[in-house]
Amino acid sequence: MMFSAPIPDNDAERIATLHSYGILDTPPEKGYEDVTAFATYICATPYSTITFVDGERQWFKSEVGFGTNETGRSDGFCACAILRPETLIVEDTLLDSRFSENPFVQGSPRIRFYAGAPIVAPNGHILGTVCVFDDKPRKLSSMQIAALESLARQVQVLLEQRKMVSRLTASLALSKEVEHRLGVLAAIVDSSDDVILSKDLNGIITSWNAAAAQLFQYSAEEIIGTSVLKLIPEALRGEEETIQDSIRAGRRIEHFETKRITKSGKLLDVSITISPVRDSTGEIVGASKILRDISGRKRFEESQQSISKRLAEAAAIVESSDDAILSKNLNGIITSWNLAASRVFGFTAEEIIGESILKLIPEELRSDEALIIGKIRAGERIDHFETVRLTKDGRRINVSLTVSPVKDEQGRVIGASKILRDISDRKRIEQSLLQAEKIAAAGRMASTIAHEVNNPLEAITNLLFLLRSFITDATGMEFLATAESEIARVSHIAKQTLGFYREHNTASSNSIADLVKHAIAIYEPRCALNGITIRKSLGSAKKIVLRRGEIMQVISNLIANSMYAMPSGGSLSVSTEDAGGSEDGVVVAIQDTGVGIAPKDISRVFDAFFTTRSSIGTGIGLFVAKQFVEGHGGRIELESRQGLEEHGTTVRIYLPLHTPYDPDSRSISANSLDQNRAALSETSSMLR
Repeated sequence: MMFSAPIPDNDAERIATLHSYGILDTPPEKGYEDVTAFATYICATPYSTITFVDGERQWFKSEVGFGTNETGRSDGFCACAILRPETLIVEDTLLDSRFSENPFVQGSPRIRFYAGAPIVAPNGHILGTVCVFDDKPRKLSSMQIAALESLARQVQVLLEQRKMVSRLTASLALSKEVEHRLGVLAAIVDSSDDVILSKDLNGIITSWNAAAAQLFQYSAEEIIGTSVLKLIPEALRGEEETIQDSIRAGRRIEHFETKRITKSGKLLDVSITISPVRDSTGEIVGASKILRDISGRKRFEESQQSISKRLAEAAAIVESSDDAILSKNLNGIITSWNLAASRVFGFTAEEIIGESILKLIPEELRSDEALIIGKIRAGERIDHFETVRLTKDGRRINVSLTVSPVKDEQGRVIGASKILRDISDRKRIEQSLLQAEKIAAAGRMASTIAHEVNNPLEAITNLLFLLRSFITDATGMEFLATAESEIARVSHIAKQTLGFYREHNTASSNSIADLVKHAIAIYEPRCALNGITIRKSLGSAKKIVLRRGEIMQVISNLIANSMYAMPSGGSLSVSTEDAGGSEDGVVVAIQDTGVGIAPKDISRVFDAFFTTRSSIGTGIGLFVAKQFVEGHGGRIELESRQGLEEHGTTVRIYLPLHTPYDPDSRSISANSLDQNRAALSETSSMLR
């Protein structure tokens, strides 16, 4: 006889809570689809669902692999999972009397393993589960269980956000036009690259968008309800009192440049615009903030002063600019136009609203608009599409577009919102940076020459000193003093050059596996965003005395190269293993399924300034990597394929257990190594 889960005493209240969110029988939504996709990925199972347990059924908001959107409540595992607030894990259903006779165990999909993390409403009612299941018995690690529970909490956050929007819509009794404008605003906020948050008059954070989570590394769950002082360095916390005074007085603060701090302790240069938030009576109840990270701009401005005079003009190019925001219908007719758009394009709102978007697009690029509208009609979002647009006076400007569909209250796509950023300055800056890197190469040559000149200079100085006792007349002494002064000046120049390019990093004992894990952690979010799957196999636990910064740069450069080689996604494998045979050391292998390198180019990939990418890359990354690896007594090898079925690149690095930096090694003088790598360290610091 099949087991039937008992009905909780508070089931009526629990179902009422579930219905209050209005989630049942709604169409698929990306936020929920991402949860099931990630659950399947992190738990390595073929099936996952977001399940809500209704009165007589369990309904799936999102599912992977199961192929249906609801089942009977009595047939479901989740009816048991909602009986307690802990995660329900059934490692083998055939060994559990509650489920061994279940039709989904005895029949398709023949479930043998189940894990369900409860979705708990703020009032304590369990609404359903985020669950994963498999047709084979298995176990989950503690990290997988924690991740599943975190995803369940994220679903509850999505539900609360849904309820918040629903309540706001109901309370304001918005007209269709107002609802449409809210849809436009929601799409704009969702697609914004800027941090957008709000706080009350006590400085407590009340909302937090995706860009804020990405920049500051705090999730919405972690930060909402905490003080905004958490983001402000201690030395600058006095600013908050001044800001709050301005907000209470109803004053807006625009483009205030200051510093803020991330979860990891990293300081950011930011520009903040702060506006008072009022309730329906006009009373000020809080503030909204739009924050932009300008750390890159600050770093560039600072580096300009020290690289060379040739880049001085580029510093003036880097200016903070507001984004143009506009919307259009599915016929490409512009329906809204903000002030920033007027500044960028030169058209006023009165001139452009009601006109075709083609007015801004060069004739040879107008076919792009059909592709954009096609994706919008399909409900797809377009991120950071770089192209060219026309201003009112006929100028062409380089822009980056983010385009999001706008939907009506029935979920139908009725138009699109665009966030447009003028990147003309950035394009010019990229060209300037390429020139700067070549200047750095000239600097390395100067360093080498200075080193070779320094020793003869010391000999000449000593000879002039000995010559002094042989010269007795005043004119000779005057000439000798002049010669000594000039030699001292040349020596000072040589020492300055050597001091500027000398490597100061010290070597220490490091696990290669730890360095690889650290590098993967840095690039993992970008890989996930670009559809790149990372596979890692860290089979070596050996530690090697090395310069951590140099080897980290080598590994990071190779991972970045692999990412560029897979613009449409792919697989990236990173492994470490102990060297075999007569060699004692560690082998790091980085393999991708990218486009590969042409056979004619493989022999040149380690040459300085050689690159297969025309618009990005300096051609110096692999050159520096080779020098760093060989400086540690190791070697680096590369192989690549460009076949239709088999394509991609594999790079292998061998590092000996005893490097020249190891006190037990006497193979190479450390001083000699410092001199051979001086210019490389300066180049790598510029590239960073």
